[in-house]
Parts: sequence; structure tokens; C-alpha cells
Amino acid sequence: MWGAEVVRSLGASFFPVLADADLQVDPAQVPEFLRECLLLRENLERIVSETEPVRTVEEHRGAISERLAIIEEAASRAGAMGGGVLIW
Repeated sequence: MWGAEVVRSLGASFFPVLADADLQVDPAQVPEFLRECLLLRENLERIVSETEPVRTVEEHRGAISERLAIIEEAASRAGAMGGGVLIW
């Protein structure tokens, strides 16, 4: 889902990496990564409507939002400590 065309079309550069590999965000990149998280959150309805739901649309929206929240929280904590992020 993170590598879907809709995500790429929004200008995302970090999340599409997850389609093929683990994502490593270096400490200096965390602010930019958090901006990309916000971009995806602001476009959540578009992402939901343009990706294939495994469940109902509501469950699809909830699953994406929940995963994004976990990623945002981890990235915020990492950035506050001067660390990076690894998503596999």
C-alpha cells in the first residue's frame, strides 16, 4: 500500500521504498519524514479510495490511519532523541 501509485503521485519518497525494501530514515531526515507522514495523513481519503481495501472501506481507512499513527509516534520519539527510524 505504501508504494501505491497514489502515494507516489503525492510526491512521497520515503514510503514507496517499503514496496521493495526496508526503510531506513537517518536522524537528519526525520523532520522531512514527518512532513511526508503529514502529507499522507492529509490525503488519507484519497489514499483509501485509490488503494484496494482488503476489508471494508472503513476498516481500510482505520488500518492505514492506525499504522500511520504508530509510524508518526515512533518517528517523533526518534527525532526527539536524535535518532533515526527503521521500518521493515
